[in-house]
Amino acid sequence: MRPDETTVRRRRRVIRSEESAPAMPAQPISKTILATGVDPMIARKLQQLRDYVRTKNYENLGLLSTIQIIREDGRQTIDFRSDRMTIARAYDKPDLLLLVTPWQGIPAKWDNSQEFCPKCLADCDVCKGKKTESCPTQIALPDEVCQAEGCTGKTGTYNPKCQLCRGTGIIKTFTTCKVCKGTGEKECSVCRGTGKYPTCVVGGDHSRNDVKKPDCPHCKGSGRDHKEIPIDINRFVNARQGTMLFLGPIEKITVQQLDGRTITIHGMPDQGKQYPVLAIEKDEPGCGAYFVGGVWAA
Repeated sequence: MRPDETTVRRRRRVIRSEESAPAMPAQPISKTILATGVDPMIARKLQQLRDYVRTKNYENLGLLSTIQIIREDGRQTIDFRSDRMTIARAYDKPDLLLLVTPWQGIPAKWDNSQEFCPKCLADCDVCKGKKTESCPTQIALPDEVCQAEGCTGKTGTYNPKCQLCRGTGIIKTFTTCKVCKGTGEKECSVCRGTGKYPTCVVGGDHSRNDVKKPDCPHCKGSGRDHKEIPIDINRFVNARQGTMLFLGPIEKITVQQLDGRTITIHGMPDQGKQYPVLAIEKDEPGCGAYFVGGVWAA
């Protein structure tokens, strides 16, 4: 286990849900459960969760990192690290977990390329925008034994009076650098000869060491250009009721706390053998998303 990761396997305090989730078996199902309307019990629970978020009756735990879901084809992970969704717990019910950031959909998978991010480039601080850096014109080769008469190569011992090796017993040899071809200048290895380097932060017009600036929204701090591969939400849907989608069953979630540490909270079946699920009002940006059902081990 990494030192910066706290796992709840060492101590498990059961967080009990007041009401059960929609009819979800503990084991993965082969087909999505459909219903024409939201169950009244679930509707009441969701309204209670909305009230907690609306009145800000919660304290932040950190940012949701991942949700691991059990599906019929195995465990699936939703990575939320690029969307920065805030997870919290109610003040008067610390065992009640809340998502207080509106639903924006499942983040697309990022396929980073090796090309620099074009949105946060600044002059390279190694070559200062010149595109080249200094290079030694000569490269040292392995030392050779001095072959002069009366010296190491002939006698096995060095001759302090040898004029060729100056009494060292070895001859130092050099060759012209193949990179700069003896010019003393080569393509800057940091900016790849472009004169520009991604700062990874908004604007790109200052030192990339300025940690006070927020991450570049295009590369999100990676410094690389990318392609976004959409993720089909149906891979994670376990039930539908009216316009609502229920993603799950949830086996565990990870949260990046405000101090930078990562904690893991495990989803477990309740007395009705139902795991926690993530209820989404409808699959549109700006809707509410809420954890319902099951129990949490933390």
